[in-house]
Amino acid sequence: MNFKILFFLFTIAGISCGKIQLDGMTFYTVQGKISDSFNQGKANVGLDIYVEKTFGTFLNANSTDRAITASSKTDQNGNFKITFPKSNGEVYLLLQNGYGVIDSIAINSGNSHLIKLDMEKLNNNLLEINTIKIKGL
Repeated sequence: MNFKILFFLFTIAGISCGKIQLDGMTFYTVQGKISDSFNQGKANVGLDIYVEKTFGTFLNANSTDRAITASSKTDQNGNFKITFPKSNGEVYLLLQNGYGVIDSIAINSGNSHLIKLDMEKLNNNLLEINTIKIKGL
């Protein structure tokens, strides 16, 4: 009987340790510009801040927790600015509307919709990204 209780407690503890946690007191802002292959700003491109955390549990060695924590669109010149809460996962800029990245500083291998954000380059909680070139898929 005690073994079953311990097994249950360890399983619950293992599952809850890996979940994405958001800090409601600390916020970051990422800003930049989205353009087409001719360097013309793209208006109304939907963008999400996408957080992903891979973790292991007692039952599954490779579980992944995912969340969208903020959304925005580019303005008429292709500029964007998104503020989002600090988290304990990897942070990506996710392109909506079937757009894919042609050229960027940090394209995620295997998924042209995701741009990994280098959170170590924050300056006063602001991350500025050079122009991201995109194309319709």
